[in-house]
Amino acid sequence: MGANDYLAKPFDFMELEARVRSLARREIVQNDTQIIINNLVIDTAKKWYFVMAKK
Repeated sequence: MGANDYLAKPFDFMELEARVRSLARREIVQNDTQIIINNLVIDTAKKWYFVMAKK
């Protein structure tokens, strides 16, 4: 994903669907299976998620 995947608000849901389909067609090589966003950890290989406690 990059700058060309940015979707400005307000957006049409058909445009969002088209972009998601486009991303799904891409071959993405990802060595790291964990995605960390703030206090959320998603492991795509193990298919689990974890919400860390806030400090």
